[in-house]
Amino acid sequence: MTMNVSQIPWYSLYGETPDAESADDIHVEFIEDRSREDGWLIKPHRHTQLFQIICIFKGKTVVHLETDQHTTEGITIITMPVGTVHGFEFGPGSEGVVISIRESALSGGEYEKSLHFLRPIIETPIITSLDQDNTSVADLKLYIQQIRQEFKGAAGGRSQSLRLLFSLLLLTLRRHLDTQHLEAAGSHSDTRILARFKQLVDEHYQEHWTVTDYAEKLNTSKSTLNRMCRGGMHSSAKALIQARLINEAKRLLIYTRQPADQVAYTLGFKDPAYFSRAFKKATGMAPGQYRESHDRETFQNQ
Repeated sequence: MTMNVSQIPWYSLYGETPDAESADDIHVEFIEDRSREDGWLIKPHRHTQLFQIICIFKGKTVVHLETDQHTTEGITIITMPVGTVHGFEFGPGSEGVVISIRESALSGGEYEKSLHFLRPIIETPIITSLDQDNTSVADLKLYIQQIRQEFKGAAGGRSQSLRLLFSLLLLTLRRHLDTQHLEAAGSHSDTRILARFKQLVDEHYQEHWTVTDYAEKLNTSKSTLNRMCRGGMHSSAKALIQARLINEAKRLLIYTRQPADQVAYTLGFKDPAYFSRAFKKATGMAPGQYRESHDRETFQNQ
């Protein structure tokens, strides 16, 4: 299966356009249910907003990852960051589950304090095979089974339970990888540089680094970094930097009582008026209006 990256479609879930929305941050589906109807073939594609864990319990699988190909058999767990081109050729009768979570959900809540620990498996594709006797297998399969049951149910606190279980799954997987001293299977240079770029943006967005600053830190050119961002993240480097800054502004406006001027200073803006204009250009609302709109939603939902 040959992959021309420029022609690879962008999906939310497989076969669904980026406009398709789900009520949950987490989605679960069986490999056999999705792939059997497609002849056990999942064509190369990439996701705009989803991080995925693919858990294969039975069957031989050919994994197409960026420009590389890997063959696995038996119990296999694969992590798939946002924007990574991937496809699968499952053996007939394969069994497993695909767990998807919105990338935005991984930046806060249950994941925020452990994000540094989890970053290597969230931002880099990993393929790891597990023996039945491996001590991690029982825990991983337990959390996966509980996620499947919770997803199908309608009990109170369902969304929070799903997020907590997914956090436990990620932490257990990271510990397993540490124990086994495994490295990421993905070797595509663009993927590695984009993962490092995202990490740098998280560390320096308040300093208002330019695209040139990031490119120099990554030992690449501004044009090359923009090409990677457009190819892997469907956006320019400047837009990704700006989005990180605006997202943090939204969090501060919703979850703190800092005045808008103080939010501006917290985010590294020297001129609150400039911050207000930039925020309104990005969201369509002034900072105060944005806060008031979320205050009304909170009140109405109480």
